[in-house]
Amino acid sequence: MSLYDTNFTGWDWGIVVVYLAASIVIGLWANRYVGNLSDYLLAGRTLRIRLALATMTGTELGLVTVMYSAELGFLQQYASLYLALYEAAFLLIIGLSGFVVYRLRQTAVLTIPEFYERRYSRGVRVVGGSMMVISGVLNM
Repeated sequence: MSLYDTNFTGWDWGIVVVYLAASIVIGLWANRYVGNLSDYLLAGRTLRIRLALATMTGTELGLVTVMYSAELGFLQQYASLYLALYEAAFLLIIGLSGFVVYRLRQTAVLTIPEFYERRYSRGVRVVGGSMMVISGVLNM
């Protein structure tokens, strides 16, 4: 058996190729609507509250959270349901009230560390950005 032998069949390669091709086609199609960095990163600052709430939920609810919740539910049964209810309640309160979001939109910042720089100093921005990078890498 060679190092490069795999169990991939023609069907598997077909699925991979179709998925990659579809991703490229969708990306090229969506590129028509992107004119600048704000359009790309912040959807042109035009998101309505429901879509913004859905994206915030999707950002907070990653694979690690889903797997952790599944394990916690298996180990503690219904006693662990309080975490999901708290998260749903807080996401709704923050999302529907506009808490933090309106203030960030008023300042027209692209990132949270940029807000730190405007509010405090460049050093705070560097520390905040570094902490976000480290936590993002550790969360992978």
